[in-house]
Amino acid sequence: AGWAAIPIALWKYRAGEFAQAREYGRYGLNPAEFTAKSATLRLILAMVCYRSGQADEAREYLGQARAQVEEKFKPGLDRGDQGVGLWYDWLFARVLLREAEGLINREGTAGK
Repeated sequence: AGWAAIPIALWKYRAGEFAQAREYGRYGLNPAEFTAKSATLRLILAMVCYRSGQADEAREYLGQARAQVEEKFKPGLDRGDQGVGLWYDWLFARVLLREAEGLINREGTAGK
């Protein structure tokens, strides 16, 4: 069920339906997991929180997801597996990481 939450949460986020995006993101997230799924959902939640005016929570999700993605790519990306995510799941998370960092870091420092 968690993997299915990703496209729905992202779709709701892109449509500006932040409350629903948050609901699906939290539904699919298991905070104890180290998976591409959890990293991706954290990134979606980071962007949702930021757009909803909850910058501190957004940065927390962003930091957690960044740590996961960086840890996975540190030794070099491998094929992966169905449990923690295949290589393309991690690449998708990395793309969203760049988007989330661009949103939160760029807008978060505007006017400072």
